[in-house]
Amino acid sequence: MNEAQGPAEQCVTALDASKEAIRKNWEYLRNANLHLTNLDQTALYAADLAGSVLSGAELEGANLRCANLIATDFSNARYAKSDFKLANVRNLIPPPVRDDLKNHFGAIDISDEEWQQWRLNRFRVDDSGQRSLVMGQGKPYHCGW
Repeated sequence: MNEAQGPAEQCVTALDASKEAIRKNWEYLRNANLHLTNLDQTALYAADLAGSVLSGAELEGANLRCANLIATDFSNARYAKSDFKLANVRNLIPPPVRDDLKNHFGAIDISDEEWQQWRLNRFRVDDSGQRSLVMGQGKPYHCGW
């Protein structure tokens, strides 16, 4: 696969294309009720899950890179071996989970407005790996592909 391509262009089979189409629908899940949902191994990278309820959800091995998890309820969620690199966890509850994601999983704490701007800039980062909010500046960060 060509790393310069986006996820849709990297689909090798019809099944890959179907999975990517389904994943695109997950990008806009603000205030979704996913209580007790099995999301093991699910590609939720760059998903906007702000204000959603994921209490008791199974997230083992899920990809939540770059996801917006601001004010999301993760009470009793299982998330071992999941990828939260650069996921926004501001006001995520409970606070001990938020702290764990920041301290051990590479999650970040930014405002919703900053996350929206970062998404508009296609999740670009500067040479030091910091978010670039200036349109077109920086290089694309590969959240999930």
